[in-house]
Amino acid sequence: MTEQQAHSPPSLRSDSRPPGNGRLVLCIAGASLLSYAILLSVLSYVLQAGTITREHALVWLAAGGVAAGAVYLAALFRGHRHHLYLSSLWIVAVAIFARLVVCLAPPMLESDYQRYLWDGAVTAGGLNPYRHAPSDVLAGTVQGSDGDKLSALAARSGDVLSSINHPALATIYPPAAQGVFAAAYAIAPFSPVGLRIVFFLADAATLMLLSRLLKALSLPASRVIWFAWNPLLLREVYSSLHMDILLLPLIVVSLLAAVRSKGGVAAAWLIIASAVKVWPIVLVPLVMCPMLGQWRRLALTLTACAILAATLWLPVLLVSHAESSGFLAYGKGWQNNDGYFRAGIWLTERVLTMLSIEAWHSHAIMRLTSAALLGGVVLWQLRSKPADAMELIARCLFIVGTIFMLSPTQFPWYWLWCLPLLTLRPSLPLLLYV
Repeated sequence: MTEQQAHSPPSLRSDSRPPGNGRLVLCIAGASLLSYAILLSVLSYVLQAGTITREHALVWLAAGGVAAGAVYLAALFRGHRHHLYLSSLWIVAVAIFARLVVCLAPPMLESDYQRYLWDGAVTAGGLNPYRHAPSDVLAGTVQGSDGDKLSALAARSGDVLSSINHPALATIYPPAAQGVFAAAYAIAPFSPVGLRIVFFLADAATLMLLSRLLKALSLPASRVIWFAWNPLLLREVYSSLHMDILLLPLIVVSLLAAVRSKGGVAAAWLIIASAVKVWPIVLVPLVMCPMLGQWRRLALTLTACAILAATLWLPVLLVSHAESSGFLAYGKGWQNNDGYFRAGIWLTERVLTMLSIEAWHSHAIMRLTSAALLGGVVLWQLRSKPADAMELIARCLFIVGTIFMLSPTQFPWYWLWCLPLLTLRPSLPLLLYV
């Protein structure tokens, strides 16, 4: 063996086959994912049949999630550390089968998808979903042609309209998401089947785009296993039917454009992504950072992005009333599962009480504080142009992780925002959330 061969790194080829015990560890991870899929499906059926209580289902769900997450992390980190990879075909086959198993069962323990079903019907019917709250439709107080169309939709919706949470608020989901909901309605009206189909398509697109991005970064294609076999994605997207999967292919295609030095295209994709969930707009300055000094190009790109954003958000801008705005309600008072934010409110309330100021101001103060901290992080990441593509990925991950950590609503499905970036650059602290 030559000296160069002795010091060469282990092979990173996507088709490299791990030795016996390494292959066994990764196969155990695949078996764990399939077992978790079966558990989700069985729990959903027995819960619907009433043979198990909600409390017992939650215990099984928590235990199964912890076990599946532990096996996922242990096996994949071992494979990552020792450069052990399975074939991409095997990875995708296991991922598809696990998703199909979960899709055989009804959605479990969540009701957000009922809003998606209703919004899709309203949008497909040519109506503005931001104009009327579901409670107004249920009460029959919507007047004019809108009222007639909405009443007809309500009559065909079954239990969907009456099952929507926060019915007094108009939808909080941005316009691009509404277009996807409408597509799901066209596939299967008022049925989770339509949602699962469009979610699967977004999932598959993310997987393919990640493979292309890994190739562009000279990383093993089989590293998509971090995304494809993630148990939290299985639970939150296919069992609970949360729509955040729609965001992920747009984030990945934006990164692919940025890696290829197409900052304007990357920014445009992020603007489109912000019409699915608002937060990707925060990444726009980072992907446009290489344009600094090219002022004419930068000005044209910013103008184009502003026009694109205004066009996408036009349905929201056309609604003049704000009493039932879901966006305002979410921004002002939504809070759940938060750690930092709740601790900050606790501390702020005590300081305000000492100063003889009403304690309810603590929520506004903490929101401003979180926004300021996020702004500081973004500015810090803009301190210089990224040296290479991997540094760009690392900076994006730092920003997205900060958004999740500072958010007053730290829902498990929000963590999925980090998953494509973690596939490219695994980080144990963030992956421990699995």
